[in-house]
Amino acid sequence: MKTNTKYIKVSVSGRHPEKSGDHFIIDLNEKKAIGLFINREFQRLVAPEFWLEEKPDYEEEMREMLEEVYDYAKKWPLDGLPSQMEDKIEELLTKLKTES
Repeated sequence: MKTNTKYIKVSVSGRHPEKSGDHFIIDLNEKKAIGLFINREFQRLVAPEFWLEEKPDYEEEMREMLEEVYDYAKKWPLDGLPSQMEDKIEELLTKLKTES
């Protein structure tokens, strides 16, 4: 199964990329660009505020697991989850369906 990826905003003041090379960046004015990161700094006239780090996106797998747990709890209520957990899972699944 192929894992999707997503990008998360990382503050330059908090942490730099681990590898040198081109990275997506965002400056103070929210302008997006590609910045070259070499020798532990970005080589650019305008310093970026954020850089985008690529991460695996496990949303689909998490949704499937929540659905399985929820279905099991509905099928076997005595063995299942406390009702407040079922409510929270149902709420999360609804959010995932409406945001997708």
